[in-house]
Amino acid sequence: MRTCVQYIVAIFVVTLGSTAPAIAGVVDSPVTSISPGSSTRVIYLVPGATKNNDIETLFICTNLEKDKSVTVAVEVFDSLGVGPLNDVSSGVGDGAQAIAVGGTATIATGGTVGFSEDDVIGGLPLNVRGGSARILSTSKRIMCGAYLVDELSAPPTSMTNLPVINRKQQGD
Repeated sequence: MRTCVQYIVAIFVVTLGSTAPAIAGVVDSPVTSISPGSSTRVIYLVPGATKNNDIETLFICTNLEKDKSVTVAVEVFDSLGVGPLNDVSSGVGDGAQAIAVGGTATIATGGTVGFSEDDVIGGLPLNVRGGSARILSTSKRIMCGAYLVDELSAPPTSMTNLPVINRKQQGD
């Protein structure tokens, strides 16, 4: 005969095996629509997104379309892949920015002295270390760069490039 403890252990083991999937990360989170009537796609992935110890991450994107403005958005994920930490679904603000034909926009995890940000992502935790980001757009015709920047000095006393990886990889 089984004891009550054996039944409890069996129920616990079954429950562990049937837990809900973890919160989606930078690769498998659903793509958030950023502009009504336009399709939104993940264009780039950026490892190393940081908001910590006076370091902010800047995402600078240029619209390469010849005849239409585009909307670009940045979603930030923590080092565990949890996120996104910000909501870009409202369109412009909190990580999303409309960019005119040939224009460039700067979206940042926080304000800096040495740059002029078009949008500062709201709602992020005070410390995001070694996170990641994905850049969404209503067009494939954008180019972007990402940088870690000292937020307190102009010009910045430290600044470094982060890799910006095309979402479509060979073999996908």
